[in-house]
Amino acid sequence: MKLRVFLVQAGGVLIVLALFAYGLLAAQLFLIGENPIDYHVDPLTVASVDPSNQYLVAPAAMSLAAPSVESPKFHVSPRELMQAVDRVARRQPRTKLAAGSPSELWATYVQRTKYLRFPDYVSVEVVGLPDGASTVAIFSQSVYGESDLGVNKARIDRWLQQLGEALGQSQ
Repeated sequence: MKLRVFLVQAGGVLIVLALFAYGLLAAQLFLIGENPIDYHVDPLTVASVDPSNQYLVAPAAMSLAAPSVESPKFHVSPRELMQAVDRVARRQPRTKLAAGSPSELWATYVQRTKYLRFPDYVSVEVVGLPDGASTVAIFSQSVYGESDLGVNKARIDRWLQQLGEALGQSQ
C-alpha cells in the first residue's frame, strides 16, 4: 500500500514539474516572444534559403535566392490574387496576420504549432505580370529548431493548392 501511495505522489510531482517546464517555455515564447517585424521579409530579396527550416516559392527570374520551387502563374489581377491569399491564410488553423497588409500586396502571417505554439512566419508578396496575370512569392520560415521536418514545404504546397482551387485554377 505504501508503494502505491509513493508512486501516486511521485507521478503527481512529475506532472507538476512538467507543467512548470511548459510554463517556463510558454513564458519565453509569449512574454518575451519574438518581434514579427523581424520576420516580415520581402520573399524576393531573401539572400539564401536554409532547406532544413525554410521554404521559398518565387519566380526564379525575380528572386535573389534560388527558390525551392518556381511559383505558379495566376490568371487574375495582383489585387485579386492577394485577396485570395489572405482568405486562404486566415482559414488556416492558428494563423493570423502578423505584419504588412494585403492592400500593400505584401503581408506576413504567423502560424503557431498546435501544442507548444511555436511560431512559423510566412511572408507573401504578389507581383503583377506584363500580360495582366500575376504570381506570388512565398517565404515560410521556422523560428525555433534546426529542422522543421518538412512542415514549411507542406504548408506552402497546401496553401498553393487551396489558392488554385479558390481561383478555379489547378496547380
